[in-house]
Amino acid sequence: MFLYIHPHRLQYLPQFEIKSNPLDVIGFIVTFAFLIALIVFMNVSKRIRNSAAFKGEGIEIKIGSGLKVDGNFYNKVKRFGLSRKEAAVLEEILKSDTGDPYEILLDHAKLDENFELAYKRILRENSAEEAQTDLLELFTIRNAVELFLAAEKSIPAKNALRNFRRKSTNINCEIYLVITEGANSKSRKKLVLQPDTMHAGIIQNISQGGCSIMTTDVLKISSLIKINFKIGSQVSAALGQVVRINKEAREYIYHIKFLKLSKQTIIDLNAFIFEY
Repeated sequence: MFLYIHPHRLQYLPQFEIKSNPLDVIGFIVTFAFLIALIVFMNVSKRIRNSAAFKGEGIEIKIGSGLKVDGNFYNKVKRFGLSRKEAAVLEEILKSDTGDPYEILLDHAKLDENFELAYKRILRENSAEEAQTDLLELFTIRNAVELFLAAEKSIPAKNALRNFRRKSTNINCEIYLVITEGANSKSRKKLVLQPDTMHAGIIQNISQGGCSIMTTDVLKISSLIKINFKIGSQVSAALGQVVRINKEAREYIYHIKFLKLSKQTIIDLNAFIFEY
């Protein structure tokens, strides 16, 4: 059975209008926000329950710039090139022996052991880029400590004047003469390698400050040179200057002062010298 409404009677039918209740919209938003908050709370709570601090395992705090250093200790080491922050880092490293940092400085065995631990911790806790910066600072501190120990132990002046620890070695190297371009003009000076000037040599000892090279080739005092050499599997380079020459039979010993090293070369070099 079909209900038929004549078209002209449609105008008498009531008009219907659908309206939304504002309270229903607000209720939906509040409910949705509550569910999101509940999910976030459950995730945060789970992370806290699984954290080392919640389990009582403790958290290792990194050395930072906020460390305070004992005034007496700082006064004893600052004249060897350490800033207050570097002195604070050094004191923190030495505190692992729970003694007077000043006394521990005079004990090479403990000192080397503590620096090795600090070196490994930096590599373990930092990214490659952050580790490079921290290791450079660590080796700066270590070199200053070498000066401190030399002065305190009254080592002869000839050795005490050396700013860096040296290590005897036997490393093959390549030596290239370097010339300065633009020295007599308004253009900026530029260092370039002289063509066909490669000399073979052997590095007899090396430090962050320079090295001694034995070779049969003749170089002049004050010559600028580029030195290519290997530390382990790493290829390194240094810009240096000949400061002194000794002759032994048919061979020459050239004492080189380093003028420029990359950060990576400094890190590799110190790791080699201090055997970290």
